[in-house]
Amino acid sequence: MHARQPGPEPYPLPLLDDYLAVARRRAAGSLPATALRTGSLAARLLLAHAAAGEAGSLARLVVAARRGRLSTLAPARIDPGALADLARVIALQDSLPDDRTDGLALYDLALALFGSDPIRPQHQALHAQLAYHLGDRPRAAALLETYRRLPAVVARDLQVDLANPFRSGRPETDWLRAFRRLLPEPGPALLPPDGRLSPFDRLAAVGVRRVDAPQRISVIVTTYRPGVELLTAVRSLVDQSWANLEILVVDDGSPPEHRPTLDRCRELDERVTVIKLDTNRGTYLARNTGLDAASGEFVTFQDSDDWSHPLRLEQQARPLVHEPAVVATATDGLRIGDDLVVTRPGRLTRLLNTSSLMLRRETVLRRVGYFDQIRKAADSEYHRRIEVAFGADAFRRDRSGTYALVRMSAGSLSRTDFSAGWMHPARAAYKSAYHVWHERIRAGAASPYLPKHLTDRPFPAPGHLRRAGPAPGAATRCDVVIASDWRKFGGPQKSMLEEIRALTRRGLRVGVAHLEALRFMTKENKHLCRPIQELINDGTVEQVLLCDEVETSLLVVRYPPVLQFAASEPSRIRPEQVVILANQAPHERDGTDYRYIPQTCTEVARAIFSVEPRWCPQGPAVRAFLEAALPPGTVTPYDMPGIVDIDQWSVDRSRFRLDRPVIGRHSRDDGTKWPADRETLLAAYPETPDVDVRMMGGVRTPRAVLGRSALPPNWVAYDYDEIGVRSFLNQLDYYVYFPHPNMVEAFGRAILEALATGCVTILPHHFSATFGDAAVYCTPHEVRDVVHGFHADHASYLDQSRLAQERVRKLYSHDAYVDLVSTIIAEP
Repeated sequence: MHARQPGPEPYPLPLLDDYLAVARRRAAGSLPATALRTGSLAARLLLAHAAAGEAGSLARLVVAARRGRLSTLAPARIDPGALADLARVIALQDSLPDDRTDGLALYDLALALFGSDPIRPQHQALHAQLAYHLGDRPRAAALLETYRRLPAVVARDLQVDLANPFRSGRPETDWLRAFRRLLPEPGPALLPPDGRLSPFDRLAAVGVRRVDAPQRISVIVTTYRPGVELLTAVRSLVDQSWANLEILVVDDGSPPEHRPTLDRCRELDERVTVIKLDTNRGTYLARNTGLDAASGEFVTFQDSDDWSHPLRLEQQARPLVHEPAVVATATDGLRIGDDLVVTRPGRLTRLLNTSSLMLRRETVLRRVGYFDQIRKAADSEYHRRIEVAFGADAFRRDRSGTYALVRMSAGSLSRTDFSAGWMHPARAAYKSAYHVWHERIRAGAASPYLPKHLTDRPFPAPGHLRRAGPAPGAATRCDVVIASDWRKFGGPQKSMLEEIRALTRRGLRVGVAHLEALRFMTKENKHLCRPIQELINDGTVEQVLLCDEVETSLLVVRYPPVLQFAASEPSRIRPEQVVILANQAPHERDGTDYRYIPQTCTEVARAIFSVEPRWCPQGPAVRAFLEAALPPGTVTPYDMPGIVDIDQWSVDRSRFRLDRPVIGRHSRDDGTKWPADRETLLAAYPETPDVDVRMMGGVRTPRAVLGRSALPPNWVAYDYDEIGVRSFLNQLDYYVYFPHPNMVEAFGRAILEALATGCVTILPHHFSATFGDAAVYCTPHEVRDVVHGFHADHASYLDQSRLAQERVRKLYSHDAYVDLVSTIIAEP
């Protein structure tokens, strides 16, 4: 999460304006959420432009905020909401030494310029939290009074923290009374002060009535190199109201010097048993050992540095005792520091306590088995696997209160993998992988059972989660790594999957790296698209993370915008060559739809991969743009067009489909994919009964161009991907594609697919440089005559159909692509 400070603000205004236009079409908050998720410092330039437009840059806004000089800005030209978004992203990215103070200063600036009314509750909360976090308690108290729309839970936490005696020096009594109200009754007490104990380790349970029940609960506490924190955790379990329990402390191979702490645990209560493992194997293998050793009807867990409320076990056991259909329960926890401060800027403090999972031991073990044997992140997978296997109603999450205090210690093995709006890419990769496996379980296509010791994984786990420490020296070796945004499943992803099939069939080892494009900004943390994740899960390709040690002969950045606002932190991938494949022009002919700046993308690729990249266009139209924008020698002398497996696409063209020509097209329902005016649209796709027009993926745009709600009566429209593309093309005699005149189409996978099926393909003249004699070229007003001419001469139709397929086989086949890649790899 540490990236470099962006340099001068080199981005042209049209690019910033176009990205902001994209942001306005997405759900509110998508831009700042994506900036946080990707860790992009360059995104701050875009946020600053959203806040001030041409009236102020990022540097100018930050300087004005630091100096408190309101006179240097024109408030009427500043958007208070966007300014607050900028403050939030800078503060929560926390990548540079002054980020937290700059975020606070920008919030102060927004409040001074506009007052509290335009500042949304989310920003009011973070403003006050930052003031407290940075030690300005009077400022935090004043903001509590100023802001009237603070979320109630944030205000309550801040009021408690302002009285915290371990931060303020105030007496413990009043604070403890307020602090106890954060938890169900009875709240905790504090042991007498002891210089050897942190405030957290002074926590003690207030006496509760004992519950004598026949059901035994086994509590598994795994630990490694235990300290006093383990005693705090075990003491909170000894003090539980549920009397019939056993506490299994599983020591995960700690050195001998930690034996006294384990002995002290054993001495706390006769129900405590210590199980000593010979070697350190990770939390979840230790938990699996505990599951085998447990004798209880119910089993639950606890992290070795947390504190459980004395009613936690009773609260969770109640549904298991009284509702046979419930197989597992869990409760929420309150995230809190060693000094018992609750406030965490920009972070939720009350969340599901994953280690609180309580389950019917025999029922769950018989059906789903054990935890995944990785070292981090297996809690959530196990929770979700139980839900998938037994149904959502069988898993009960108690939301009535927070029944644990979850210690947020600096440097924790798992908690360093998260910050506000960000999680470690390895965790995201793991979730995406097990999500597909879980969907297969839900569909009855896979078993949910995992044995204690896995020999054949049903889905992969990144090395970051499998290892206890830094990656070993041996690097993964790939022949080719394809880097792109793999979340959507559209034309670019289909093309990349085709290329992967070509490479792997030839025996090359292929890796895929996910680089999120800011252009696809969203509030959601989406999984990889299903087709690529399935190839990762079945081992066809290797998922490569920027933090992984990887060597590759060739790395292809398959979509330039993934570099435009990327965090330019050096990766651990070591490619011998980097090629940026331009599947789109930087912008359209009239300068609109500005996607990327070639030189900026070059600099970012160089910073990430430590190799001077070359650019490879997908076709002649894009080549012209790149050669005009980049230094000589930067653009490859060859193109890298799309490919298809023609043997899978070819269809029978021995007869026409109907007694009249059937023409059509498939594409996204986007204005750039369609003619700009009504006359051109109806010339290319006639509104006459002598032609049958079929389209897939276009309804909204042609209606808008035609200026009416109904499509012509001779048109048939399918939703995007309503049927398979090959099946759709099999309905057509002629594929007719005329996009918006401003659009620069780099290649056109949809065109290639039509050619491969043997459709006679009719295109504008500017495509002739790309597809040559494989297609027929004319103006929109000539389409009707061209179609009827071929329809009157079936032999000529078949000749053109066969020529198209011959060209596809020669120029756009799997073999042609692999030969080109092999040539690139062999270059010095």
